[in-house]
Amino acid sequence: MNIDDVCRGDSAYARSTETSHAETNLGFAAALCCPLFILLFSVLSDSIALRIQGLSVSIKPLVAQLLLPTICPAALAVLARVPRYADAARKWHLIAVSNACLSLLLVVSFATAALVMQDLAVAYDAPLIDTTLIHWDALLGFNWLDTERWFVAHPVAIVLARMTYPLWTWQLALLTLHFSFKKKHVELAEFLTLFFLVTIESILISALYPAANPYYHFGFADHTTPTPWSDFYPLREGSEHLIDLNKHQGLISMPSMHAAGAVLYVYSARNLGLVFYVSLIVNVLMVAGAVYCGAHYLCDIIAGLSLSIVAIIVSAASHLFDTASKRHTAELLDDL
Repeated sequence: MNIDDVCRGDSAYARSTETSHAETNLGFAAALCCPLFILLFSVLSDSIALRIQGLSVSIKPLVAQLLLPTICPAALAVLARVPRYADAARKWHLIAVSNACLSLLLVVSFATAALVMQDLAVAYDAPLIDTTLIHWDALLGFNWLDTERWFVAHPVAIVLARMTYPLWTWQLALLTLHFSFKKKHVELAEFLTLFFLVTIESILISALYPAANPYYHFGFADHTTPTPWSDFYPLREGSEHLIDLNKHQGLISMPSMHAAGAVLYVYSARNLGLVFYVSLIVNVLMVAGAVYCGAHYLCDIIAGLSLSIVAIIVSAASHLFDTASKRHTAELLDDL
């Protein structure tokens, strides 16, 4: 073997690597198109609503939240394309890590926009429907006060609820990172698109049909003292004009975003083997605990579950993320 053969071999390997990176980047970019469009729509809607309702947003927390997730993928992407570090980039999967960071940046950006949209929905100040929800719960044979007493009488149930309830955020991050890093672009697109759409739909529903929550309604919490929902009444009453992104308060009661997210998490983990069964158990416990930890009526839970189920059915009927779409994407890559 002479030096020309070695050079040709290196050249062919380089072209193969470049093609592989191009295919990965194209598939990843295609996966983020729809979620990115939803994010831009959310930001535009927030901007218009903020001006109409006379509210403002604290920018410093936003910069702090997005700075590191923005720098990391950019630095990794540049480093991976420097010829000197090509071997290290392949060894350490820098392109995949960069794409995973970008996906997480998209999720963090959307979560920030959703927090603003949530506060705007609360500030819309539509009539509360707590009494109606309590009536509907009664028709279903459910009494929130009895459920609260049951939790108090069973400390183990409270511990399980408090352990699983915060996993809502962790599951969102872990599924996003998994699909990104494993180059499961169709699964990533489906998961983020469904999650973003269901979140926006939940917020819009809550704007028109808001509920305080059982803790406020039954007098377990005073809306004049600090609580996990302390911004709810100030926003409704117009005494709060600055949306503080540092607080991260979940003010949406109807429908339950924890219930909606639980369905999407289990559905998205359906092809992940043992992870699916773990996800199923965790999310059943999380939804059950949301009545106590999340201060939800039963109707909130049912509405959240139904919202995600309908979204999944519509997505499946549209064939937007099915096997045919995967084949079509592969054909596009072959043509390139």
